[in-house]
Amino acid sequence: MNWIAVAAAGQVAGAVAIFVTLLYLARQIRLSNRQARLDAYRQTMNSLNAWARSLYESAEITDLVIRGRQSYDSLSEAERIRFANLHHVLLNTLQLDYDHVQELAPDDDYRESSEEMIRNIVRGYFNHPGVLLFWEKVQESYGPGLRKLVSDNTGDA
Repeated sequence: MNWIAVAAAGQVAGAVAIFVTLLYLARQIRLSNRQARLDAYRQTMNSLNAWARSLYESAEITDLVIRGRQSYDSLSEAERIRFANLHHVLLNTLQLDYDHVQELAPDDDYRESSEEMIRNIVRGYFNHPGVLLFWEKVQESYGPGLRKLVSDNTGDA
């Protein structure tokens, strides 16, 4: 065997090694992206569960939310601050989830199913006069995508 044949065999082996390495890296990137989506989903669920827990563990907060849903303006100043902070936690969680979905969604089906979860929360929670009034006061603090999603799925639509 001459040196030209040895060099050619080395080039072929090198090309195969690069190809295998690229396949491996592509698989690792897909797995890493999948883990990032799962972590974002887990973080959102943990935040939503903590928010819900704050409602059911405190009769006082539950009463505040019920009264605030009916009429935000009827709350005392201290109650409005508590109501607002509680709802900012919910909105911040929804904003974070919305942003994660926009950045990490691998395809339109995943994005649509994740946005549907947010729409369901908005429809179930924001369609109350007091919450809508609160939303009108704070909506500029949130991104345009979440603002549109909320307005498209509430009494403002």
